Amino acid sequence: MGTLGLDRMLHDLEGFQGLIQELEENPTPAAPLMLPLLNTATADYEKIIHTVEQGEPWIGGWYATGPEIIAAMGLPWYAIGTSLLAGPSLGLAEYLIDDLEECDRLAIPTDSCTLLRLAVYATVAGMVPRPTAMIGATGPCDSFALYHEAIGSLPEWRDIPMLTLDAAYWNDERSLEYGASQLREMVSFVEEHTGKKLDMDRLREIVEETNKQYALWAEYNELRRAVPCPHGSFVGFSAFVVTQASSTLVGTPMATAFLEALVADAEQRVREGTGAVENEKIRLLWFEVRPVWFLELTQWLEQECDANIVMDMYSFCPYSQVDTSTEESLFRGLANRYFVEMPMVRQARGLAHNFIDDIRRCLQDYKINCFFYPGHMGHKEASASLGIMRKVCQEYGVPFLDIGMDAWDPRYTTMDSMKEQMLQF
Repeated sequence: MGTLGLDRMLHDLEGFQGLIQELEENPTPAAPLMLPLLNTATADYEKIIHTVEQGEPWIGGWYATGPEIIAAMGLPWYAIGTSLLAGPSLGLAEYLIDDLEECDRLAIPTDSCTLLRLAVYATVAGMVPRPTAMIGATGPCDSFALYHEAIGSLPEWRDIPMLTLDAAYWNDERSLEYGASQLREMVSFVEEHTGKKLDMDRLREIVEETNKQYALWAEYNELRRAVPCPHGSFVGFSAFVVTQASSTLVGTPMATAFLEALVADAEQRVREGTGAVENEKIRLLWFEVRPVWFLELTQWLEQECDANIVMDMYSFCPYSQVDTSTEESLFRGLANRYFVEMPMVRQARGLAHNFIDDIRRCLQDYKINCFFYPGHMGHKEASASLGIMRKVCQEYGVPFLDIGMDAWDPRYTTMDSMKEQMLQF
């Protein structure tokens, strides 16, 4: 294992590059939309690898921890945990089961979220490069906070400065003021430990660009309401990746250009009446995180069941435009975006109506005729609301299936078992 903790990133980078070459040499209908995302993943990894090798400052954390602010400060960041699973999610990594078996040996209860356990294992095993500073959050789930608590006990990591952003329970004005104060504290923290300063004009420029992107994302989601749906299950997630999850793309005209191309492609397909699934019969809502084997499952649903997941929790999040006229409105708007509107943060904190309202809107707007609730074992707060979700689906006459699985461990419920449940359902 390399002393810089880059071996796993270098391994996945090679996989991304190989898939890019394959798609360029043997293009598929989805290649024009997949290639920009793969190129983005490659650029993100190359940036972190270069930064670590040069000993330059960078931030470790998760998504929803101020991406536009960090970008405005000229700092790369790496979403520890979620980024570690980019390779397995694209079917490029053979190491997932080995990692999971090593996780079973950790002194962490096996009923804890597997993403937390994988992130802790990867850190303990030296698969994660040491960041200059860490930014975490109390939301959307306990795993975020628990990861920081766990690695804080590691001799190699305990000296890394860490800040945990606190997401308020409510969505009222007082909560937004508190969220804005949390972001200001984050700016001070990053400035102190990296030497980088926040340029408010640069932040305003980036947020104005992301405002355009969120408007395009909303336009794209409107196009996915068409019957048949213009794109397949996997494509809808791309808007989240380019707006929030890429150190290279956040707040850039490149991300805007990608979303413009995504909208244009969807518009053309809607005009032509061309759907991603040739004989679309089932329009699915998947209201949960996307598991690492999502690509394999959705391809099977499309090919074998004429079913398309036309909307999911990470693709659907109604965003507000951020007022960039003053520094105060900027921070309040970003607090609303990160602590209220961000996927999973929006649904997993606060009152049940936060996600029930979203489910109602999806059922109506997207002509959903089948609701799959994956039931990730780590999302116990959502499992407690199963009865509410089932009742809402009954109101709309939509069949409801609670699968029960682990989004990151295919051993928990096997792919064959899930396919059998879906077919019987």
